[in-house]
Amino acid sequence: MTNYKLLCCFLLLILFQLCEAAGRKKIYVSDHKIACAGTFECMQIKEKVKKNWQVTTDTIIGFNYQEGYAYRLLVEIAEPKNTYAGILNDKYKLVKIISKTKTNYNPAEKLENKTWHLKALTGEKVILSEKDTAIFIRLNVKGGKLSGRGVCNSFVGNLKSDGHSISFENLAFTKMFCEGITIEKILSGYLTAVKTYQLSENKLTFFCNGTRKMVFTAE
Repeated sequence: MTNYKLLCCFLLLILFQLCEAAGRKKIYVSDHKIACAGTFECMQIKEKVKKNWQVTTDTIIGFNYQEGYAYRLLVEIAEPKNTYAGILNDKYKLVKIISKTKTNYNPAEKLENKTWHLKALTGEKVILSEKDTAIFIRLNVKGGKLSGRGVCNSFVGNLKSDGHSISFENLAFTKMFCEGITIEKILSGYLTAVKTYQLSENKLTFFCNGTRKMVFTAE
């Protein structure tokens, strides 16, 4: 009888584990997002190494995703699948991160090949005029260079980035004097103080120690 009870307990344990595993799967997550609906970006996932990436329009519950890292995750399905046009709409919940590997992909490369126009300065009692909003910057992330124009002076500098951290050094402005020189001094100080950035669709926001300093939009 004792052996029979042990066998029953063993079988029940196996059945429980099989039922638990049935709702779970291991997936790979790409090191970068891609555009999936206009300027909106989505993660890419797949179950097998040799499979093609599939776009997921949802976040993974409990998963703090960072571009520039390749992941393998153990997840469970929170909602059933609804696949259309190559977009995977499973709703996943993170069970655990199996692996997280830094890759050579730099998310800041998305800032390249665009002209970013100043829209707001935070923390200064300054009202931007139409002339001030003509201020722009261009970022060469791969080359480590910054260039741009203030109200009346052009400038260049060096750029360093890693993930969503970014910094500007050795800024050099031309020496023309104009009414907008005050704004240019504020701009120079803010650029050298920048530590991180956030890109949301077409809006680029720079931060210093968590405080928003400047907002640019691409045109």
